[in-house]
Amino acid sequence: MTSIPVIILTGFLGAGKTTLLRHILNAEHGYKIAVIENEFGAESIGIVNGKMARRVKG
Repeated sequence: MTSIPVIILTGFLGAGKTTLLRHILNAEHGYKIAVIENEFGAESIGIVNGKMARRVKG
């Protein structure tokens, strides 16, 4: 069985998680990337058409 590398990205508000994720998704490194998001709070950041998207609940 082939192993699949997994990275869990976590941190405090303002720690740079979104910046790092945006860099990983936009970099031309040749890897296939999948994102599973578990977001809590009034703002939700997700992926729309391969780009980062921000949705504010209200």
